[in-house]
Amino acid sequence: MKKLLLTFAMMLLLVTVVILVSCGEAASTSETTPAETTPEAPAVTTEELTANGIPVDKLSDRVSALVGEKKFDEEALALMKLIIRDYYDKKGNRVLDANGNTITLWGVGAFLEAVAAVHKLYPEDEEILSVYEGLLDRGLKSYKVRYSPKKVNGVIPYYYNASAGNSGDYYYDDDEWIAIQYLEAYKALGKESYLQYAQEILEFIWQGWGLQSNDTLENGGIPWHCNGQGPTTCSNAPAAYAFLQFSRLTDDGTLSNEYIERAKTVYDWTRKHLSNGSTYIDSHNAVTNERNNWSASYNNGVMLANSSLLYAITGEKTYLTHAKNTARGAFSVNTKIEDGRPEFENDIENPWMNGWLVRGWIEYYKVDTTNSVGYLNRCAEIMAFAIDNKLAEGRWAGYLRVQLDELPTKTWQEGSGADRVTVKNDHPSNDAVNLGGGVTMIAILADWAALYGEKYQ
Repeated sequence: MKKLLLTFAMMLLLVTVVILVSCGEAASTSETTPAETTPEAPAVTTEELTANGIPVDKLSDRVSALVGEKKFDEEALALMKLIIRDYYDKKGNRVLDANGNTITLWGVGAFLEAVAAVHKLYPEDEEILSVYEGLLDRGLKSYKVRYSPKKVNGVIPYYYNASAGNSGDYYYDDDEWIAIQYLEAYKALGKESYLQYAQEILEFIWQGWGLQSNDTLENGGIPWHCNGQGPTTCSNAPAAYAFLQFSRLTDDGTLSNEYIERAKTVYDWTRKHLSNGSTYIDSHNAVTNERNNWSASYNNGVMLANSSLLYAITGEKTYLTHAKNTARGAFSVNTKIEDGRPEFENDIENPWMNGWLVRGWIEYYKVDTTNSVGYLNRCAEIMAFAIDNKLAEGRWAGYLRVQLDELPTKTWQEGSGADRVTVKNDHPSNDAVNLGGGVTMIAILADWAALYGEKYQ
């Protein structure tokens, strides 16, 4: 009898334990919130990605063939030489505007991007190297101002004024482009000073986090202007990009991790406050709730590069999903087919902006080869048309969306001193920034083809 009672008690205890465990698991499940996921944008169709009916799996060959056939590398070098001749003062290490005046810092950054891209293709060209080092070592010093006497992470923060001679305001995005160029120069030329100069700027940039003029947008974001105006996508996206690039170049593991966390913080804030689905708006004033919905190609391109880099660094697939969506969204917003010809849709008179879209797609290619090459094909088609439709002295008009006979007539100054003359031409992109942007696009496509193209000629 005792054995029977003992057996019954043990069975009752076992049933009770099972019920309690089951209830506990159910309670735990009900309290757990599923991780938020970002749905992927629909795949781009073959018809959208291709030109002339070329199959998607042959696009890599197509891009390489175009780059080789149209000699993108030689065209980039030739046009860069013209820009240096007309818009650069070699003695003073100054980039000039169309009237011979020293250009603002943003223009210097755009000019440096073009020089750097061409130097990568032609590292032995003495003129290109001389201009490159002259600007980096001497020309930029006329814009440089100490921000704080206190060291942060081992360096004193510096900013660079918009105008040379320590005059004018500073803009956070301008400084970010310069920091990025110092990092590119460090990779290309190996001078430790360039890495330090970049870090000096980036420590200044981080001091601006949350310093907008009013207490809005959850006290985050990097302002656009020194008075706290903003923040905008263009003052946050390149900051995250620069932090990520620096994190990959420093040999200080602790500092590298800190910069990655900064990049994540800026990236996440930009996605939360300035995204418009898969692409990005210019700005959002949280006080008036006004949104500038301009979806600029360079903002989309830099954020695309950021998500691709974050995926490459962290392996977190959410970033890859972001990259796929932004690549797709930018393709829809920033390019189109007009009269059967591929074109850039927005920022049509600013090839520099479109150049950052190309960079974004190249970074995306590195993490998703299958789904990205069609975007680069679109860019190659656009720039091949540009090369085929050059105007006087190698200048271009072909990547503009208007027909050649519809282009407005403009005038500008060329030459220097007594030899300076007024030139009339049909090319509305007539300064170092816009022409340099075109150089950057064909140069980085040539570099991509040399590294990844299957049949580079």
